[in-house]
Amino acid sequence: MNTKEVCRKLSVTPKMLRVYETQKLISPVRCENNYRDYSIEDILKIQIIMVLRDLGFSLREISSVLDFNKSENDYLHSFYIQSKAIESKINELNNAKDRLNGAINELLRTEGKEVKITEAIFPSGKDNEKTIYQEMVDRWNFDLMAVDYVNRYLKEDIAYLNSIRAAQSLIRKFPPDTRMLDIGGGTCNLWSGFGPATLLTVLDKSLPMILAAKESAPWARYIMDDILKLDTRKYDCFDLVLSTFTLHHIQSDMQQIAIQNMIGLSCPKGSVLIIDRSFRDRRERDAREKMLIEKGDQEALDIFHSEFYPIVEDVVRLVRGLGRQIEAFPVEENIWGYRIY
Repeated sequence: MNTKEVCRKLSVTPKMLRVYETQKLISPVRCENNYRDYSIEDILKIQIIMVLRDLGFSLREISSVLDFNKSENDYLHSFYIQSKAIESKINELNNAKDRLNGAINELLRTEGKEVKITEAIFPSGKDNEKTIYQEMVDRWNFDLMAVDYVNRYLKEDIAYLNSIRAAQSLIRKFPPDTRMLDIGGGTCNLWSGFGPATLLTVLDKSLPMILAAKESAPWARYIMDDILKLDTRKYDCFDLVLSTFTLHHIQSDMQQIAIQNMIGLSCPKGSVLIIDRSFRDRRERDAREKMLIEKGDQEALDIFHSEFYPIVEDVVRLVRGLGRQIEAFPVEENIWGYRIY
């Protein structure tokens, strides 16, 4: 594509294209007539640059983003970067909106008598907030580390492996034509031993995780979306919605949304199957924490405090309040299964 076409289709000026080329962000080839010819890769890079520039990224930061380890599919990589950058900007704007609403409500409450206006203009903690660039880098690195963690360490967790086998046994009891949706499928360890005859869709919010999962189950259909934010009306319903070892990574006050959306993705006569690290009640959870403290196992204690283990009695109460039936059953120590129907 020549310069004129690129400028027209992407609404960019020739001057800016020269700047991007000078900064070595793009490298169009020269034709025999010395005109520039932009490849699909160049066009994707220009699109990324424009989105990130609009979000306030410097050219140096953009150069670092473009140098991230790519997936084998440059198109997915390009769109994923833009999606995550916009998501980070939305989070930043929502935080700014919350701060302003908080300041307004505080001024209304005190009629402005006890509030320093400068504190409303310059909220505390603002200087410590991450930039969109840093948030993106952290998210990218976390996604890659999560893939590595699943591939390496979970395969050494005997309780996890036994629970996966238990879930596989439950899945095999369903008819062959069961349409299944795996929420937060990870690297698809659950689907080892299954094949193309399985009517499986996998939903995950991490592109690196999805690409790793596609290597394990290339026959499945994949969707990138967030169980906490998705619109259930966008998707067909499924006979069986599954979630294994995903819920305890979601903050406790958001687990209700996740469960509601799982139910919303299941057909009226469908089922939801959740297997996750859980505690029967808060007394059992407190006992576990006390035991780790007494053992002095700081690493295990840090992991314990970083997760949001569901409480069985709370999950049961929630599901029944939604008008659905639920069966909770122990799978391994501190691992429970929930069948919602």
